[in-house]
Amino acid sequence: MDTWLLSSPLLYSLKYRTFFNCVGSGYGTLGELPKLTSILLQAPNLKILHIKTTQGVPSGVEVSKGPVQDLNLPLKPTDQFPPLHELKIAENNWYAYNFSSQHCSTWSQCQDWSQLRRLDLGYECPHHFLENLTGRIPNLKALRIGFDTAYKHWREGTTCSDPNLVYQFIESIDGLEDLSITNADRNDPNVLFPSILKHAGSLRRLVFTTPPHTGIRRQIDDPLRPHFWTPGQINQLRDFPDLEYLGIDVSVKDTQWVSHPSPPSSKDRSTQVAKFTSTSTPTVFDRTELSD
Repeated sequence: MDTWLLSSPLLYSLKYRTFFNCVGSGYGTLGELPKLTSILLQAPNLKILHIKTTQGVPSGVEVSKGPVQDLNLPLKPTDQFPPLHELKIAENNWYAYNFSSQHCSTWSQCQDWSQLRRLDLGYECPHHFLENLTGRIPNLKALRIGFDTAYKHWREGTTCSDPNLVYQFIESIDGLEDLSITNADRNDPNVLFPSILKHAGSLRRLVFTTPPHTGIRRQIDDPLRPHFWTPGQINQLRDFPDLEYLGIDVSVKDTQWVSHPSPPSSKDRSTQVAKFTSTSTPTVFDRTELSD
């Protein structure tokens, strides 16, 4: 880690891959995050932060000598974290960022979250993080999260089994423009649909799909298939005047809307792009262009 370079007061954007080693049986770690935290706390102009954690420290990389700690930024309540505009902690591996209850509570108090515009949590839906920040990020414009309990593993609060918590979080935002939800747990879209409708006037990109790489069966009569969006829900997308990109799970056998797609109108574009998950080809996305 080049501490001299990273300590520049002009640091505005940082995308950093940190390394760590696991220690003991309690999943404690020794890594670069403590040193990185000290640097970030001295970066008043930092606006964009992407963090990726990687197990296994390469030769020549110096890590903390102790004490052993959770795999997250070791913030204290008295710290003043820079007011970020963009935050990305998006991973889906066994040893990844630990959104513990104590850590999320502390971080929520030592940063001005009202300035955050983009939040990317990848396939994760960290329960404690969303719980502590509901109502504190009203100006968020882009959100990416995921329902995937398969990645819960040992990390406390990494996933959230209650979609209502996500509903409340999305409801607390004033005008989302980009919402992307990876739905590997096959939650019914009805759970979040009212909160999505709240942003009808601002959304430009909407994705709510079960990813094909999960190996989930997609036959129409399979009880393990994704919950498909209904023709009624599709029809309500007419109320989204600026929607430019749509990615959802639908049944291509449902001729109620396939034969007459009726895409949402657009103020500036004559063509809409929709991305659908096909039931006839279980692991392939069909890309279809729909004209007004």
